[in-house]
Amino acid sequence: MSRLHEMIARCYSQEGNYAKSAEHLQHVVDADPTNVKLKILLAQEALRGNDLERGMAVLKTIDDTAVSDPEIFYNVAVILLNQNQTEEAIPYLTKSVALDPAYVDGYFQRGLAYLGQGKMAEAKADFKQVVELAPTSPQAETARKALEQVK
Repeated sequence: MSRLHEMIARCYSQEGNYAKSAEHLQHVVDADPTNVKLKILLAQEALRGNDLERGMAVLKTIDDTAVSDPEIFYNVAVILLNQNQTEEAIPYLTKSVALDPAYVDGYFQRGLAYLGQGKMAEAKADFKQVVELAPTSPQAETARKALEQVK
């Protein structure tokens, strides 16, 4: 039955019906509460469905040490940023770069988030990391421009 709920959830997600997707994923997580991958997926679907309270509640049940891919934290942060939840997104960007200190996207997005909050010293530090880690990347070009503006 769990496999069926998971398949239905994926269909709803592809349709953009994140609330229904989360509803079906909840059944799967209830059946196997130790499955971190599905909990993360449930949290992401809830966040995409604008159910910030549910998404954040699920994320709080996940042990950060069980996450091995910085992109998981990054994806959660991007969803939060897209909902103008910058304050909530920054800790997830921080977790992404803590997990992989060479994770350029995490530094770049966190730098932008700090810039939006007027935290210039923090933004500057992150943009410098982007330039150091990936000097020829598109993010580095934007980071250099931001550093010129932040001076």
